[in-house]
Amino acid sequence: AGRLGIVINALLSLRAADELAQMLRAYPDLPVVLDHCLALRAGPELKPTVAKVVALAQFPNLYAKLTFLPTGSVEGYPFRDMHDACRRIIDAYGPERCIWGSDFPTELWCPKVTYSGHLQLFREALGLSPEEQAAILGKTAAQLYGITS
Repeated sequence: AGRLGIVINALLSLRAADELAQMLRAYPDLPVVLDHCLALRAGPELKPTVAKVVALAQFPNLYAKLTFLPTGSVEGYPFRDMHDACRRIIDAYGPERCIWGSDFPTELWCPKVTYSGHLQLFREALGLSPEEQAAILGKTAAQLYGITS
């Protein structure tokens, strides 16, 4: 994947975080996207999972895909129980290593929110700056995947 310039998407849980760290250490030039940020969910595992996701930010080739708010929340929109976790991750990685994802088809994977509502989380509910929004909602992904306009 590294030789071919392929970006890896890692969808895994907290149990596999140490294995991910080993891979990131062994392949420092391989870009990896951490989808759902170790399957973050509200509840007793939230704090240790956020701590591990934040610790993994030490690897500059790891990007955080912020798709966990509606899937990890026990609340309805705007999923306030996940806002602090999301802000901590954005602060650890910087917006230049954070990516928004819609969980398309949203109706299937996120029945508590529409596609538009999922997008509005990042446009309004999280209180992101215009620069953070621009990076998270497109600029970071465009750079990572080599998309030019």
